[in-house]
Amino acid sequence: MAPYMLSLAAVRISTTAATHFSIFSTRLTLLTVVLFLPAVGAVIGLLLEDERQVRIVSVVAAAADLVLAIMLLLMFKYGSGQAGWQFQFADRHNWVSTLGISYWIGLDGVSVWLVTLTALMSCIAILAAQFMIADRTKTFLIFMLTLETALLGVFMSLNLFLFFIFWEAMLIPSYFLLGIWGEERRVYATMKFLVYTIFGSFFMLVGIFVLWARVGTLDMAGPHGLIAHPVDPTTQNWLFLAFAIAFAIKLPVWPFHTWAPTAYTESPVPFVIVLSGLMSKAGAFGFIRYCLPLFPAASRHFAALISILCIIGMVYAALLALVQTDIKRIVAYSSISHMNLLCLGIFALNPIALDGSVLQMINHSLIISGLFLAVAYIAARTGTRLLPSMGGLGMRRPWLMWLFFIFILAGLDLPGTSSFAGEFLILLGTFAYNAWYASIATITVILAAWYMIRLFQDSMNGPVSVAPRELAETGLDARRTPYQYPVLQRLLPGDIQLREALLWVPLAVVLLYLGVQPQPVTQRLNPTNTAISVVVHTHATRGPAVALGGSP
Repeated sequence: MAPYMLSLAAVRISTTAATHFSIFSTRLTLLTVVLFLPAVGAVIGLLLEDERQVRIVSVVAAAADLVLAIMLLLMFKYGSGQAGWQFQFADRHNWVSTLGISYWIGLDGVSVWLVTLTALMSCIAILAAQFMIADRTKTFLIFMLTLETALLGVFMSLNLFLFFIFWEAMLIPSYFLLGIWGEERRVYATMKFLVYTIFGSFFMLVGIFVLWARVGTLDMAGPHGLIAHPVDPTTQNWLFLAFAIAFAIKLPVWPFHTWAPTAYTESPVPFVIVLSGLMSKAGAFGFIRYCLPLFPAASRHFAALISILCIIGMVYAALLALVQTDIKRIVAYSSISHMNLLCLGIFALNPIALDGSVLQMINHSLIISGLFLAVAYIAARTGTRLLPSMGGLGMRRPWLMWLFFIFILAGLDLPGTSSFAGEFLILLGTFAYNAWYASIATITVILAAWYMIRLFQDSMNGPVSVAPRELAETGLDARRTPYQYPVLQRLLPGDIQLREALLWVPLAVVLLYLGVQPQPVTQRLNPTNTAISVVVHTHATRGPAVALGGSP
């Protein structure tokens, strides 16, 4: 019998004891330390006046958080002895009990990977900022550390209001990171990003109030939690839409995506690593953690509609990537296309596609971050981001070419890279849900190969282009680095530098390892995703949903 046909009694939603230790006689959990360590680093940095000391503190805080996150991942228990939906390392304290608000955090098989991914990519972004950001570096690093804590809180929260607090907290540092350190159209990009995000958050906040009024709690798990007490199907439909709009904007799903190309293009590279590589995953995570288990009937009812929007989005963004001449916009549209494919897997509503979608969250973050780093490296050596104005870089800079080639291969889903395993599972699970959707979705694989090969061919091969002389001879500007476009100081000579390679190589190694051995990820994912599928298909009503989207 398929996992999603099991009875709800087979789903055991429980929490396990947290790991505690004492600091200054205060009993803290390891998960709480991981959550707030970047924020502590930000506060320490704020108190320091020496910029060099702030740089050191930011790197130490990010690196220490990564080590602790890896410890959580290694300590996470999975397998036959951990059946059902497990929230491990749980830490709970009452907050505003009369309104159902509590400080409750924990990790399941999905969020444990996203917490580790957040720690890794934040560390990469903060290391990149050390030499890519020269103007007000102290403030930039403080905002980056604050944003890391907000992202970790989104993935850890087990109380819906606590989740909303961290969800909104992401917006504050993002506003400044894009608005101050962005490129020429940063004000327009910031306002568009702000308006879209606030619009979606308003509907989600209304939905949270309605849930509390109907159920009397905002806790996710437990015998009295929201998952165990779904609201009626009609209310579910309205609440699903309220939450889905917020998540679709952040993901971003077509047609709520229009803020993303501009924001990705105008953002400084260290911030776009977080914006595209991590914040978009918050939207996908919201669908998996909240929309599917809290509104199971509505999830099945709207699955076909969202699947169609995702198919339109992935093809539309891929076609736009084909006609771009700015290499940063090519990568931006590539990101949107792959995120829509990821969302398609979520609404196939079966464990195989869900496993593929979460695996692809990890893959996408690694790939898109590597590609945005490549954009900065190339622009710093050519003085341009326009494909027609560059060429022949591979002849002069072979190490840059070959490392870039790894991310190009991963971006076009070549077998042997991790993206192939993730998209294969998505398409396999989607085919079981609806063969037509899966068949159309495979078009994006062809289009991805087309625009990725074009990106590599026109930049690395062909005749050698001479860098614009007026840029190469521009005087130094102490407020900028060669990685901030447009380039306002001398171009970088020679092949890839050691500090640049140190950012690229870990990403490439993980991509290649997961391409050969994705099982360590899927082993931890499958119990959680199977349990979510059980909840969706047990609580969901059949009939109209079958007609709309088909039954998996």
